[in-house]
Amino acid sequence: MREELIATLQENKVALYRVALSYVHTEAEALDIVQTTAEKALRQVNQVQESRYLKTWLFRILINTAIDAQRKQARRNEIGDESLEFMPALTTIAPEMRLALNEAVADLSDKEQAIIRLHFFENQTFADIALTLELSENTVKTTYYRSLKKLEVALNGGM
Repeated sequence: MREELIATLQENKVALYRVALSYVHTEAEALDIVQTTAEKALRQVNQVQESRYLKTWLFRILINTAIDAQRKQARRNEIGDESLEFMPALTTIAPEMRLALNEAVADLSDKEQAIIRLHFFENQTFADIALTLELSENTVKTTYYRSLKKLEVALNGGM
C-alpha cells in the first residue's frame, strides 16, 4: 500500500499544491502543507483498507492540515498574482474582484470552503468530494449551491 501511496502523491502533487495554496496563499506555506500531508499519509497508510480510496483520503488529510495551518496564521495574506498561475480560473478576473472573491470564500465555513475549492479549482466531481470529506453526495451538492449563493450575495454587496 505504501508504494501505491507514493505513486498517488506523485500523480497528484500539483493538485495538492494548488489546494494548499488556495488556503494559505504563499508558496512556502503551501509546500509545507503538502510535505506535512505526505508525512502524515505515510505514517498512517495502514489505515486505508482499499487503494481506490487513497486519493480522497490524501485530499482529506491535506484539507485538514491546510485548515489547521490557516487557523494558526496570525492574519490572512492577500492573494498575489504569482499564486494565480496555479489557479487558472482566477487569472481572467480583475484584481479587485479576485481580492473580493478571496475574502468572500474566506468567510465561508471550513466545509463550504473545502467544497468550493475542490469543485471550482480542482474540478473534482461531487462524488469525489463526498468521498474526500466523508459526506453524502447530496450534502455536498446542497452545500455547494448554498455556498455559491452566499458568495453571490457577498460579492454583490449584500443585495
